[in-house]
Amino acid sequence: MNTKELSLKQNILWNSGGSIFYQMMQYLISYSVARFLGLASGGIFLLCLSVGTNVLSFSLYGVRPYQVSDVASEFSDRVYIVARIVSSTLAILGCVFYLLFSISSVYTMLCVLAYAMFKVAEAYIDVYHGIIQRSMRMDIVGKSLLLRGTISSALFFLVVWLTKSLLWSIVAMSLATFILAFIYDHRRVKLFCDENKSFARQDVLRLLRICFPLAICGFLATFIASFPRILLHQMMGETLAGIYLAVVIPAAVIQALATYVFAPMLTVFAKHMNQRDFASYYKLFMKIMLFIAALSIVAIAGGALLAEWGLVLLFGEKLREYAYLLVPVLLISSLTAVSWFLGSLLTVIREIRGFIVSSILAVAVSLAGGQYSIRTFGLNGASFILIVALVVQIVSMSIFMINKNNKLKRELTSGTTTAEP
Repeated sequence: MNTKELSLKQNILWNSGGSIFYQMMQYLISYSVARFLGLASGGIFLLCLSVGTNVLSFSLYGVRPYQVSDVASEFSDRVYIVARIVSSTLAILGCVFYLLFSISSVYTMLCVLAYAMFKVAEAYIDVYHGIIQRSMRMDIVGKSLLLRGTISSALFFLVVWLTKSLLWSIVAMSLATFILAFIYDHRRVKLFCDENKSFARQDVLRLLRICFPLAICGFLATFIASFPRILLHQMMGETLAGIYLAVVIPAAVIQALATYVFAPMLTVFAKHMNQRDFASYYKLFMKIMLFIAALSIVAIAGGALLAEWGLVLLFGEKLREYAYLLVPVLLISSLTAVSWFLGSLLTVIREIRGFIVSSILAVAVSLAGGQYSIRTFGLNGASFILIVALVVQIVSMSIFMINKNNKLKRELTSGTTTAEP
């Protein structure tokens, strides 16, 4: 296979196309649960999604932005792979601990655990994709997402149709994802990964130690979004949580579109910072922010006009009275995309302290106001507290990013030498 780098435009198109398709198939999976297995199963699946995103976050360990911006090859590819195995194992152990002490239903527990394994499979594939991204061959990543989205989702739908069981459908999807990881991704990453290069256990531990703050940031960022939904499941039950799921999943498309378009650009941001090319850095930054803003305005305006019609079309008359939930959820998707983008940039410029402080502030808002917001505003309460938390996080991260870049500018002007960001 040809290993020649593709252009930035080609990388964006392949990554965006594959990722959008994969995200749409994930939406269809959630839709099929709420539509064909019932709202109670939808409530269980919302819990699966909420816990699963936390498992994925800790499995990823905040390494991907660090990995793709490691243009000096500080760590070998094998170190990144072994570190991912370690972090994924710890994430699953944490999930089991949470389930044993928080969930009374064995069926719900097994559903959440099976979905957590699915997210671990995604995390394992992600470390391969980081290696491929650094070589600017996102066409391979895009094809992986297209293949995985088609096969794992088709198997999920088939098992839903045959068994009407949420548990067995998730198990089938998880197994398919693990198998595809070895059949497709593992074989192709060998073209870009020096597997013969030796590494020491100390290197893995050093990478985990360096990225521990990033792991904490990622976990906190995920917790900000998932905690109100876990709380909603506990306070209002599976059926109402299933209704919220039906509204939440379509709105995720904004976040997915924005995230997948700018993800391949993180390496470009890293190169701009290594060269201290602040003009190019801010020019690209503004382009991405304008893209997110434009996409958000279109989606929120469309949601305001078509929410009732769309939800009734997708889920029937029982969702008509809940159309008011959509616009706040769309706003959450937009703010989450901005938050993810700013968090990634803080990682690129190595402003980890700012990332942590910003995330802690947002988590504090979510913890302090979650129950009150849900008691006061019902289903929308989960959205309102998350909006406030995200705004707090975004403002704080913006301040830290500007301050760090201004500091780097001053050092460049004065001739002071510092470590690469």
